[in-house]
Amino acid sequence: APIFGIIGGISMYKFSLVISALVFIALSSLATTLFIICKNKVIAFFGCLAVNFAIAILPMLYDSTYYLQYFPHRVLFPAVLLLGCALLFRLRQSSKYKFAVIAGFIFCCFGTLWNFDTGLVSLISYCGFVAYIKLYQFPLREKNTIKYLIYISLCFLGTLALAFLILLLVTYSRTGKILNPIDIFYAQTSFYGDGFYMIRMSPIHPWLILIGVYLVSLTKGIRELAIFRSGLSQYSFEQSVFFFLMPVLGMGIFSYYQGRSHDYVLPAVIWPGIIILVLFIQEYANDICSLPQNCTSTAKPFNSAKILPLIKYFIAGLIMSFIVSSFLVNMLDDTRLTYAKSMA
Repeated sequence: APIFGIIGGISMYKFSLVISALVFIALSSLATTLFIICKNKVIAFFGCLAVNFAIAILPMLYDSTYYLQYFPHRVLFPAVLLLGCALLFRLRQSSKYKFAVIAGFIFCCFGTLWNFDTGLVSLISYCGFVAYIKLYQFPLREKNTIKYLIYISLCFLGTLALAFLILLLVTYSRTGKILNPIDIFYAQTSFYGDGFYMIRMSPIHPWLILIGVYLVSLTKGIRELAIFRSGLSQYSFEQSVFFFLMPVLGMGIFSYYQGRSHDYVLPAVIWPGIIILVLFIQEYANDICSLPQNCTSTAKPFNSAKILPLIKYFIAGLIMSFIVSSFLVNMLDDTRLTYAKSMA
């Protein structure tokens, strides 16, 4: 409502204009993030195409429109948060880092006001991101690290308190009544508690592939943190941070599908998994082109011994694409059949 108030009221044209702007901000933020964290811009480009296909094109193939209950407003703040984290990582050695961290918490505060579900997920993911960087610099048992983790926890609670205070003031200024805190969670209690509009998850379904990707990525991110502290890792610390951040964010976003496990909802929540797969491809591309330890040449020879894992991932992805494609074809056929019966 405030957005339409600024642009002078609501109409179909203005609604479409605002939705288009939100779609552009979300997709451009994800694309910029991929180009920042991927050294190989060709991989980043095709990763952007894959993310755009899952978020923007696939819903159009299914129902000729976006799933407006989820996209773009539930993707907006997580997407911009990823871009902010990519930029914040570059400032970790700068004197502006502390102020940038505080700015990130303020951003998460408005994200919580924008949409509580994805806003809370974004806030938790951001806290994990900042803590991960700190744990890379200092061990967990040091007093400075413990104090910093307590500081992050206080910022987490302070962000939620600030969001509630803003909501309380806005509600009172518009209605003249004090907001009951229980009313904030009315949608969640109706959805998760009473089961309104919920669909149960199928035990055998492509969502298992997505959870598997998240678990592998999270395990790798935690393992890489320990290896980086020992100074033995040969991989990029920036990519390791996102190997940790993306599954935390992705599993929080996946909770929407967990509540409403419709086939139409699944494509809307798989984009964090696609970014993780792009990071894996980037890592294997670095391995393929890496120099042997005894090589003194400035040219990077092609290491054919390391291409086998990439071929395995390609074959696995090809098999998965056939599975998902057949799944989507059946889903579209069922939708068309249901629509035909309703029109008969």
